[in-house]
Formats: sequence, C-alpha cells, structure tokens
Amino acid sequence: MQEPAHKIFIHKFLDWNKVQDRLKHYKHIANHYDIRYLKECSEKPPYYCHYLAWRLGTWRNEKLFEFFDDLLAFSSSLKNWKSNKNLLRSYSFDDFWGLLWQLQVAKYFSRKKDINIEWMSSGPDLKITTGKEYIFIECYTYRKSFGIEEF
Repeated sequence: MQEPAHKIFIHKFLDWNKVQDRLKHYKHIANHYDIRYLKECSEKPPYYCHYLAWRLGTWRNEKLFEFFDDLLAFSSSLKNWKSNKNLLRSYSFDDFWGLLWQLQVAKYFSRKKDINIEWMSSGPDLKITTGKEYIFIECYTYRKSFGIEEF
C-alpha cells in the first residue's frame, strides 16, 4: 500500500533538528513534550505528526513559542496540573487549541488580586477562589472539524 501524500509531505518538511533546537531553547515546552513522544506520533494517522512538532519544526516566528512557554510555566505551577495530561499527550491538532485556550484562561485570572487558581481533577477545568467564595470555569473550545481544517 502506498503512503498517503500528506505523510510524505510532512516527513519531507518537518525539520526535526529545528524541533530539537527549540526544545533546548524553551525549557517549559521541553518539560512537557519529550522529543521521543513527538517522533512516535510521526507514524500515527491521520496527522503523521504531533501538533506541536509540526509547529516547532516548520514555523519561522518565535512569538508563539515564547508565549506558549510562558503559559506552560505559569499553568504547570498550579495545583492539579497533571489533570491536563490528556491534552499534552494527544497528537490531535484540535486538542492544541483546547489546551492553549485553557492556559490563557488560567493566566487571565492570575492577573486578578487575591485569588487562588487551581486545575480541577475532573469536571470543570478551573476553580477560582477568592476569600470564602469560589467559581468553576469550563474552558470550552468549538471543535467539530476545526482540527482537520486547521491541519
């Protein structure tokens, strides 16, 4: 059976040296995305690459990586961070947008005074506490076919 054209395209243009260089430069990204795992995804359909490996290995601009590294630094310091493991271990392109949105929401609330932010182990994504009051935040992203279209 012949390899899919997009797999050939991805393997031709994804620069693994650039991925490794960027992982060396962005320590918080590297702490959450192991190069071996990123490479394993290169054989899994339908994408034949991890959502972050594609960006790390093809994009020319560093701004997203600086932004993402900062979000990971902050978000991973919050209680129950490990509850986001499923999004970090997924190679689905639409999961990247879900994760990015959750991290941005957490960072947004960090700018408010006298609050505590924590990830929830299940259910809503975040719990925000101020004094004796608290609210739960669900960070929803519209998905449907967005992931495939974005890919």
